[in-house]
Amino acid sequence: MSRAALHVRGPRRWLAGLTLVCALAACRASWSVPRAHDRAAAPGSRAAGERTTTTSTRSGRVVLLAIGGLDAERLEAALDGGHWPGLTALAARGTASRLLARGSSEEPALAAQLFSGRGPASNGIASFLRRSLAFGTPTPAFGSFDPHTWTPAELGRDDPNLPTAVAVLRSRFDGPFVWELAARGGASTTVVRGPLAEGRPDVEGLRLLHGAGNTDATGALGAWWLYSEDPAEGGAEDSAASGGRATPTAGTILPLRLHGGLARTALPGPTNVWLLDRLARRIDELERSLADPGLSDARSVSLAREKRELGETLARAREPLRAPLFVERSGARAVVTLDGTSQSLAVGDWSQPFQVDFELMPELALATRTRIKLLALEPWVRLLVLRLDLDPAAEPPPWRSVSSPASFALELAASAGSFATYGWATATMPYKDEVVELATLVESAEQGLRTDTELVRAALAGDARLVIGCLDGLDHLRHMLGRVEDPGHPLHDPLEAERVVRFFGERIAARDVVERMERELDRFVGEVAASLAPDDSLLVVSTHGFESFRQGVDLNAWLTHNGYLALRAPVPSTKALGFVDWQATRAYSLGFGALWLNEAGREPAGQVAPRERGALLEELRAKLLAATDPATGARFVETVDMPRNWSGGPYADELPDLVVGFAAGYRAGWDATSGSIGLAADGGPGPVVRVNASRWSGCHESVASELVEGFVVSNRAFDFGDRPELRQVAPTLLTLLGIAVPASLELAPWPLRRAGHP
Repeated sequence: MSRAALHVRGPRRWLAGLTLVCALAACRASWSVPRAHDRAAAPGSRAAGERTTTTSTRSGRVVLLAIGGLDAERLEAALDGGHWPGLTALAARGTASRLLARGSSEEPALAAQLFSGRGPASNGIASFLRRSLAFGTPTPAFGSFDPHTWTPAELGRDDPNLPTAVAVLRSRFDGPFVWELAARGGASTTVVRGPLAEGRPDVEGLRLLHGAGNTDATGALGAWWLYSEDPAEGGAEDSAASGGRATPTAGTILPLRLHGGLARTALPGPTNVWLLDRLARRIDELERSLADPGLSDARSVSLAREKRELGETLARAREPLRAPLFVERSGARAVVTLDGTSQSLAVGDWSQPFQVDFELMPELALATRTRIKLLALEPWVRLLVLRLDLDPAAEPPPWRSVSSPASFALELAASAGSFATYGWATATMPYKDEVVELATLVESAEQGLRTDTELVRAALAGDARLVIGCLDGLDHLRHMLGRVEDPGHPLHDPLEAERVVRFFGERIAARDVVERMERELDRFVGEVAASLAPDDSLLVVSTHGFESFRQGVDLNAWLTHNGYLALRAPVPSTKALGFVDWQATRAYSLGFGALWLNEAGREPAGQVAPRERGALLEELRAKLLAATDPATGARFVETVDMPRNWSGGPYADELPDLVVGFAAGYRAGWDATSGSIGLAADGGPGPVVRVNASRWSGCHESVASELVEGFVVSNRAFDFGDRPELRQVAPTLLTLLGIAVPASLELAPWPLRRAGHP
């Protein structure tokens, strides 16, 4: 069976794949970015200054590099000292400025503003989480799995055996992205790791590889697995019978039992959507038949038995498919065999990508890829499996494409090699859950950045008028390394900060990892800038910076201590607002610094009359701004915004009533972010401020936006005015391309400075 994410046996599908690969191989681009003077020699690229047949009034291309986690304060220090030569040279040729963002400083909300030119009230993305007035578990704000019945045309085959009812992840983002506007305006566009775009329709002239907000091959947000022989981690159980132990953040620890030096186990994969679909269809047919009043007793008993048995089969079919995994000791190495392919690993080695096919039916399989690291052989064997990605080199299923159009991922894989397709490449979650150590974290970050820069190089080697590359690895590292960088963090360990790791070919102290990553990004900025023709425009944008996450603030505990939230007696659950006595509550918190009134006519048991709304919000705002940390006396709130005062749009009613911006060192605590609360031993509200004991120790979410400002640097001399905003990037890109800015974009583009003006 030839490999394809959705592959069918037979010569036609195999021949089509061979033809595509051969055609792409014939125009394979150089691994390095073509410079302006030799761009004509790069197949598929534009000669310097070549004009294109678009509606543009400029002849040059436009390049946007969106780099998560570079903050304005560090940029300004680097520009003053010349520490980042790539960005320093770019700013010297053009301009640089801090950027103001509206609303929450959470990544989905910031990305939505950057790539739409509209605020959260208009684009529908205000946070990581979406509040439900039913007060159940909050759902991701950036997307949801929606049922969809697939037609033969969508599936590409008129085959009744193919699954038709498959839930698909669809972005909740409302309205066009700037890359869609550019493509529709006649500017060919390529996007690498575009966020929040899962499930959106293809646009002619647009080639986009999905980024943050997509799912892995199992349909999860970055599921990972640790196989361990250590009894303390669960290795004492029978590996064949155990479903493993869940970690706090998307991981599963599975026991590994070696007998005679060999362990036999399995890697969980996706569920069998084809089998689930077939079983559900048959059960529906049986229910319709059983509803027939003319059905004989014998036939009724037979159909009821079949329905019951199929129901039991359906329950079992919801379990994931599994690929056989064998681990065998071989001296100082381990031979790992996954889905029939073997690789020999020494301790500390990462495997080459394993290709794993999960067969859904005899002629239908899901093709995936993964990498495995051998963490230890002594005293216990430990293996990390870091995600299952959909294989970009294989034809994707129509319901799980990793790019738009689906063929774009195939093209990238043919030119740049196989790559991880999940939008969060760094091993932050295994590190946060204290399953792996710093070396594994930084190795995965290096792998991710090397991959993403190669993908951007491949995009720049083409002829797109607009190229957007999203580089998020620094953001991932800074979330984990706050306590390593910050000597003032309560859990800072000087020995950990001095621990030596290998990173981009150098042996450096852990405290220098972030700075080394910044230098690598700066080097790439310089490389891209040097590749551009004189009439090309380059913008480097960071949506946010970072602060150390020293203390977490439990806003629901604060509201309870101050008489705004009442607890049920007894408290049935501390999760998902299950602790709230709604009849006696006036305000509650759900999300990163988001506060809501229990408003009559809106919440199911609202207690605050609309006429009381304004006065109560002002009262809450004043008290929050005056709130202090009992341990230090320091104020832990920097700002309190009322989003509806400056936001209009169809999603204004979904915005919080108040958004708290915490002071440096503080962030919304782990309890309050998902609508939970910490309780004291007596069952009352717990402390408001607690030490952040997690390795997740750097943050920007819920920190006051002026403390974590991002920036823009460009080779163009823009007139930024008094206060440039993140929402102005999108209209500026369109203007540089010569495309009319739609009225739906909320702010004007930055004009270029006139000659002779500073």
